[in-house]
Amino acid sequence: RRLCGILGDCLGSKPTNFDPVILGDGLGSKPTNFDPVILGDCLGSKPTNFDPVILGDCLGSKPIHFDLVILGGCLGDGSTNIDLVILGDCLGDGSTNIDLVILGDCLRSKPTNFDPVILGDCLGSKPTNFDPVILGGCLGDGSTNFDPVTLGDCLGSKPTNFDLFILGDCLGSKPTNFDLVILGGCLGDGPTNFDLFTLRDCLGDRSTNFDLVILGDCLGDGPTNLDPVILGDCLGEGSTNFDPVFLGGCLGDGSTNLDPVILGDCLGDGSTNFGPVILGDCLGSKPTNFDLVILADCLG
Repeated sequence: RRLCGILGDCLGSKPTNFDPVILGDGLGSKPTNFDPVILGDCLGSKPTNFDPVILGDCLGSKPIHFDLVILGGCLGDGSTNIDLVILGDCLGDGSTNIDLVILGDCLRSKPTNFDPVILGDCLGSKPTNFDPVILGGCLGDGSTNFDPVTLGDCLGSKPTNFDLFILGDCLGSKPTNFDLVILGGCLGDGPTNFDLFTLRDCLGDRSTNFDLVILGDCLGDGPTNLDPVILGDCLGEGSTNFDPVFLGGCLGDGSTNLDPVILGDCLGDGSTNFGPVILGDCLGSKPTNFDLVILADCLG
């Protein structure tokens, strides 16, 4: 069974409220392929409220392939509120592939509030591949509040590959508050590969507050490879506060490789406060290789 909504070219301009897919209680069990929303070219300009997918309770168990939202071209200009994906309770157990959000080109400019993914309670256990958000081009200029990923309680146990965020080109300039990843409870046990953040080119200039990664309680036990932050080229200039990684409780025991922060080229000029890594309680025992901060070229 295949459930999907396919929209062709354009949804017109200035829709006040736009809710393409609203799912109630459950989608049943064992769907082979599930693509709730596939958008073609453009969603028009200046939607006031935009909620492409709202899921109620549960998506059933053991979907083989799950692609929640795939957007083609652009989301228009000047959107007031954009909430791409809101998940209720659970995504089931034993999913083979889960790709929550894949965005094509650009989200345009000046969204006031932007929360691409909000996860409720749990993503189930043992997903083989998990890529929650992949952004293509750029997120525009002048965002007031930008919180790409907020995770609730738990991501399950023993994911084989976990790539939380991959950003394409640019996040725009002058965000007032920028919190890329906020994790709530726990990331489960024994992830084989864990790459929390990968940024390509540039994060813009003169961020007022910049907190790249905030982790809540723990990252589980025995991660083989843990690379929470990988930055590409430049973080801009004149940042007032810059805290790339903030870890809450503990990173677990027996980590083989632990590289919390890897910065590419330059962190810009004139940073007032620079705290690349803030660790809460403990980093666990017996890490084989531990490189807390690796800076390539300069710190400004």
